[in-house]
Amino acid sequence: MKKPKTETDAASFGADNDVYQFAKYLYKSMRRFGIKRVGSKLNELYTVKDKNIPTLIKNRIFDEITISYGMSLKKVLMSKERGNVTQAKVMTMILLLRHMNTSRANIASLFGLHVRAISHRLNSFNRVVGNSNYMDRYSKMFFENDFMEKLEKIDKNINEFKEKLNG
Repeated sequence: MKKPKTETDAASFGADNDVYQFAKYLYKSMRRFGIKRVGSKLNELYTVKDKNIPTLIKNRIFDEITISYGMSLKKVLMSKERGNVTQAKVMTMILLLRHMNTSRANIASLFGLHVRAISHRLNSFNRVVGNSNYMDRYSKMFFENDFMEKLEKIDKNINEFKEKLNG
């Protein structure tokens, strides 16, 4: 097989663009910092599994949300749109709080929102789950578009992922 000469050739060569970009970045890093240093950092990532578990769980939550709602992570985190984007945001907040042992302030900084906005959405969810007669401006979203079914499915997937990591 012929080696690709340019990036566009690599894409048409059949190489996955993400893999190609990673290999390119790895090559540049090795040239800049040396093979030993890059190798030791990669080995550190591999051997210190316990330190990476929260990051792996957070990334899994983001993956599940983007797949379930069919939108990019940037859109979920930064968009001011309503509808499915808001549902995806609230579901992400709920899952991060359940699985990450993080504070509402950290979640607020992730979304670029104030802590009160996060607290209001999460408290609304907790009230709706606890009492089905409770209604406020966010309550409607929990009963539309299979929100609760998606939440249960994603929650189950993340719990299975956590068991695989720990077990």
